[in-house]
Amino acid sequence: MSDDTASCSSASGSQGLGEIIVTGDNISIQSDQELKNVVERFEASMTLDADRDIDSIGDSESTSNSVSKDGDSVGATSSTNSFKDDIEEIDDVNEEEEIKQPNGTTNTNGVEGATADDRSSHPKKVKKKKSPFSLLRRLTKFDKDKTKKERKAKDYASEFAKIRIDRLPQVFVCKYLGKRDTKGVYGLEHVRKPVDDMVDLVKKGLDVTGKVELPLVYLVVTPKGIDIREHALNKITGLVDYTTISIDFISYGVQDIKYWKVFTFIVVKELSSRTKTTECHAYLCDSSLSARKVALSLGAAFRLYSQKLQSEGKFHNFQVELRPPDELADAYKECDA
Repeated sequence: MSDDTASCSSASGSQGLGEIIVTGDNISIQSDQELKNVVERFEASMTLDADRDIDSIGDSESTSNSVSKDGDSVGATSSTNSFKDDIEEIDDVNEEEEIKQPNGTTNTNGVEGATADDRSSHPKKVKKKKSPFSLLRRLTKFDKDKTKKERKAKDYASEFAKIRIDRLPQVFVCKYLGKRDTKGVYGLEHVRKPVDDMVDLVKKGLDVTGKVELPLVYLVVTPKGIDIREHALNKITGLVDYTTISIDFISYGVQDIKYWKVFTFIVVKELSSRTKTTECHAYLCDSSLSARKVALSLGAAFRLYSQKLQSEGKFHNFQVELRPPDELADAYKECDA
């Protein structure tokens, strides 16, 4: 924190941010159909699978144990594709096994209808040669899958680029993953490990109970900060502090680059020349597009706050990443290398 600047990190300016209209600080959350639809998506199809494999992120254990991508992911695979992969692997194994004849006997020496004595005297098995078409199919399948993933990545980049935040407050329905102590004030390297730890903890609960038991909350981004309110359908108590986190104490925000549905931010609890205490908070959104909107909303709040401070001749250190997660992940990998 050497530079006394307020910034919104972006590869091409403030992406998704234009003129910001503030409609008022007093938010009355209505139980409208849109919010009900979000809750229904949580109940029906919420997953915590990795959206993108980033080999250079996190420790080797958390990276190698990543599970298959979910349906809201770039490069997500369907159960049909997985089934086809299994079938092809079985076919390759069968090509190395002995060839069964229609009468139930085994062709061991190239003669049909070999008897049991023949089999005992000729234990050598005849292997079927692999078809060049089979090998070609496997090679071209990889290329097709790669092309499909690239196409989906472009589709998501296009969807992210369409998102615009032109007014505050913005209301979101999320599930609270939790919080962890972190060492830094801002920077992707200070939130990746805490997010991995929180997601791993939830996955362990999934393995045991088969359900995700997380608090359901409203996350409201206003010019004053982030307001956390309890949702009417929340069933988990005692895990969330329902309060307003002042923008003065939020130093960093980003849509996670591994779990695209997760939005995380750093709260400064204490900061002095001798002491630095910071926390990483993480929220699971109903989709990666919603997480993108949360990031842009916080970016809008930071922009308004920065303008206010500059008019008063004051400065404040904070940062929000406005680049989409795929672009940010590539930049993070280059820096890590």
